[in-house]
This record gives sequence, structure tokens and C-alpha cells, in this order.
Amino acid sequence: MKINKIHTLLFILVTITCVTRLNAYEIQIEKGPALDAGPNTFLFENPIPPEENEALMSWLGGAEKIKRILIGTPYANKNQIALTKEYVQNRFEKSICINSQKDAWHYAPFTMGTIYLCNGSKINFNMYLSGISVGDNLFALIND
Repeated sequence: MKINKIHTLLFILVTITCVTRLNAYEIQIEKGPALDAGPNTFLFENPIPPEENEALMSWLGGAEKIKRILIGTPYANKNQIALTKEYVQNRFEKSICINSQKDAWHYAPFTMGTIYLCNGSKINFNMYLSGISVGDNLFALIND
């Protein structure tokens, strides 16, 4: 009877660890500009543009494929929006592709950074007050 309880407890702990790891990419906020100057390798490995309304995280391969998001503190509107890890995570995990609206979109600058994927590829992004551009693609929170 004790062995079954121990196995059950170990199973629960391993399950919790695995589920926690799925969304455990690191968000690193640096003071000032934070942009990796190297080439954007993700666009070469994934040349397929996202579908309209496709989630940003889905297009990137899912949260489990992201190792780290490096982002700089905002250089505009510093006192209006607090840049926190939760804010960055929310923007990335809830943004969808709105490429059909790119030409009519208002691009108020906020900050920029780099997404590092677990496979070693990376891509720079711009975060605006109302959206995120990754490559030539625009993602935004809609109805949030």
C-alpha cells in the first residue's frame, strides 16, 4: 500500500514538473534597447507566413519551443504602461495575426527584442502599443 502512494506521489510531481515546463520560457527584460544584432534565422527555417487570425505562439511553434524572450524597457510612454514579465507573456500568448490590417495599423513604438527558440533559431520583433511585428507579420490583441 505504501509503494502505491509513493508511486502516485512521484507521478503527480513529474506531471506537475512537465506541465510547468511547457510554459516556462524565460522573459528577460533589459534596461534600454535589447535587440540581438545577429541575423534572424527563424524566417529561413519557417518561411511560411502565418494565417490570418493564427496565434503568434502557434506560428512560433508553441510555448514549449521558445527558450527565451529578450526585451528592452520601453523608450516611449514610460509612465503609461508598466513592462512586466506578465505583460510581455500576455501580449505574446494572446496576440493573433492581423496581416490584412497592416496598411491601416497605427504603429506607435513601444520597445523591441529578440525571441530565442529551443532549436537555436531566433527572430527580432518590434512591440508597439497596439501590436507586435515579427518579420513582415503583424500580431495584435483583438477584443481583449
